[in-house]
Amino acid sequence: MPAVEPHRLAAFTASSPEPRLVARGLLRAFHRLRAELRDVLALAATGVTTREIAAALAIPRPTVATRLRLARRLFAGALTRKRRWPR
Repeated sequence: MPAVEPHRLAAFTASSPEPRLVARGLLRAFHRLRAELRDVLALAATGVTTREIAAALAIPRPTVATRLRLARRLFAGALTRKRRWPR
């Protein structure tokens, strides 16, 4: 998996708490996915094609497409889930 460039992690060190909270929420939602879904989603997010993902993970292209579709749905669901805020 490609390394993350330091300038892309700026949200974690931002002076305002909002970008840090958003980044933490994204990371938490990402890590809640099963490993095989995280792998496919991470590679797709870096611009790797489904053909390249299939070759890198040694799985069929239809499996990549299925895992990517499921990962995107679960990830989006985790981000849009309504949360109860403490009173």
